[in-house]
Amino acid sequence: KESVFPFVKFPGVDIILSPEMKSTGEVMGIDKDFGKAFYKSQDAAMSHIPRKGTVFISVKETDKPTIAEIAREFHKLGLKIVSTKGTAKVLKEAGVPAEEVLKMVEGSPNLSHWIKEKKMDLIINTPSGKGPMLDEGKIRSLAVSFNIPCITTLSAARAAVRGLQAVKDNDLDVRSIQDYHGVKSK
Repeated sequence: KESVFPFVKFPGVDIILSPEMKSTGEVMGIDKDFGKAFYKSQDAAMSHIPRKGTVFISVKETDKPTIAEIAREFHKLGLKIVSTKGTAKVLKEAGVPAEEVLKMVEGSPNLSHWIKEKKMDLIINTPSGKGPMLDEGKIRSLAVSFNIPCITTLSAARAAVRGLQAVKDNDLDVRSIQDYHGVKSK
């Protein structure tokens, strides 16, 4: 199951959930394979995981030791990796090719230009929790404004990789929930 939030109706808002936020509904992706089910759930929630293109990755310090394995899988699937300086350094040291892009406060052209020009197809940005005025809050807000899927946890990034691996050479099939449970329709 995936919750659906009306972020597109609130331009400029950061998508990190707070206690007062309420979803406008839920969707479900179902399949015998977790990766395909996750992929379907994201599609249904209007957060389509792209099969090709460019992935922007910028993670908080505590996530840096883990991000290389995830980025490597995106790269193996044929996606280009773009990162800010700190994350790019970690990825390159782990042997993952990553192009560096400037943070918004570091000059121009920077990440906001890439987003506005639709050069990003997926954004992975884990929040540090230091406030919405930082680059990270602006990144997520721009992602919503320009309809670019944005992942904010490593577990969701791993699930996205599993989804892409599952659909890489396969089309998705659509079946009724009864078919998955062996229930015959009358």
